[in-house]
Amino acid sequence: MFKPRFRRAPRLHAAGPYAPAAMSHLRSTERETRQGRCVALVDARFMGWLQEPDTPEHLSGAADPSAAMLRQFRLLLAHAGLDLEVVRVYWYSDKPQAALTDDVVHRAVPHPAQDAGQGMVRAMAADMARLAECKAAEHILLASDDERLWSGVDAAQLAGLSVHVLCDDSVADFARLQQDDPSWARLLAQADRRVPWMADVASPTLGSGDMAADEERVAEDSREQILAHIARWWSDEPETQRHDLRDELQQARSIPQEVDRQLLLLLSRELAHPLSWPEKKIMREGVRRIVLGGEYTPYRHPAGVENAEI
Repeated sequence: MFKPRFRRAPRLHAAGPYAPAAMSHLRSTERETRQGRCVALVDARFMGWLQEPDTPEHLSGAADPSAAMLRQFRLLLAHAGLDLEVVRVYWYSDKPQAALTDDVVHRAVPHPAQDAGQGMVRAMAADMARLAECKAAEHILLASDDERLWSGVDAAQLAGLSVHVLCDDSVADFARLQQDDPSWARLLAQADRRVPWMADVASPTLGSGDMAADEERVAEDSREQILAHIARWWSDEPETQRHDLRDELQQARSIPQEVDRQLLLLLSRELAHPLSWPEKKIMREGVRRIVLGGEYTPYRHPAGVENAEI
């Protein structure tokens, strides 16, 4: 018989629910940063429980999507070492769509009291299968604790997708979780990466404030260090590879993908955090300058923005 979901009591650590020591093994600095396009599949009732974990299950309501929540997904993924572009969110809810949110597609499903959540599971599994079939993205962020999705996750992975699961902080003590809730532990173990929910998440390099402005300031503070690492990388490259890369950049604006990934990984390790968008711009401009030397001219977008493709 299907058991009610959202049954796990939140585990609070001494320094708060997401103390750095308890979650340190999940930090992105200890693993390779992965990139690509991501589609998020969100069980609205699970999101409601994550946001209000102390609310009894029978009173827990479905969350509504918002632009702020979508930004939060990106930051949570960055904390998990996933530099992903979230291109779309599918939102599975029994609540009528209250407002329009960009990049969110609403999926109407029955209330779990009507069918024990079978409608949501079928809809989410079907979308996972379709995404894998069409190769519409390289990654899926799954926000649900319904263990019946395990086979859908496994099938999507076998088709080449990486599936990451949004979770509560019970994952920090996985041995205990396997005893307390083996079905939830099984779904989490199947995931490529676990993405812990943090209500007050900030950029991995920042504390608070305006995110875009803060990222720009941190990037400028890191500029000299980024350019120094690029210079060392370039001096270590064999002459034949230097010649090939120079030829490629003379013919096209884009840095070859394998070079871009190599440098992003190198700098993420050196700076001890995934690079922010402004830091990536500095890196890529620095590569063009050092490779092309006197031949380098900043690309100017028709709207007048330099290096707008970065």
